[in-house]
Amino acid sequence: MARILTGVILFFITNTFTAFAQNEFMQIDYAEMERFVKDERIEYDLLLTRFEQGDPTLSKEEVAQIYYGFPFTNEYNSFALYMNIDKAYSKNDFATALPLIKQELKKNPLSLSLLIKAMTCSIALKDPDLQSYLENTSLRYQQIIQAILATGNGASTETAYKVICVSDEYEIIFKPLQAKSIQQQAILENKYDVFNVKLPTGKTKIFFDISISFRHLQQLQ
Repeated sequence: MARILTGVILFFITNTFTAFAQNEFMQIDYAEMERFVKDERIEYDLLLTRFEQGDPTLSKEEVAQIYYGFPFTNEYNSFALYMNIDKAYSKNDFATALPLIKQELKKNPLSLSLLIKAMTCSIALKDPDLQSYLENTSLRYQQIIQAILATGNGASTETAYKVICVSDEYEIIFKPLQAKSIQQQAILENKYDVFNVKLPTGKTKIFFDISISFRHLQQLQ
């Protein structure tokens, strides 16, 4: 059931992600992101609140500030596990999973894996009262994906997609890129993840800059 519903969601959002074969990519300066969050925290929190409220007027650059600034907050955890959610979700127990997802999204409102599960649960439960929540989570999911896709094309380390969480790599690979499978994965320079994937157009390599996640791991050690 969850897989079918995710397919429905993918069909709904794919059209949004077809215009990213671009030559100029959005530059992400993590030092500037850290400065912004630490020195202008009120402004950052205002942007984050607008994002959580599902503000469609947020620019791609503002969403990038929110997403790439989040690792410099105390709430950031690149390696968070959601075992209770995954257990209920895997059993199609969406009524149990959704409240747990909502609770975790309050801690990490930028988790693509949580947002896609929230969307799936909202559709499966067929509750009219969840329509506004579905629209909110769908918009937020799309905004983050668009910001990530604007940072590169994944063709090399120089044009790697920048993500703040390992799980976000898989959302990019299987949703907008529509990979059929991952055939191999490797870590380069403790900074990049490279995946050999099978796309609808054939086999290729996809590169991700995951340096901020590795930095977080080193701080935990």
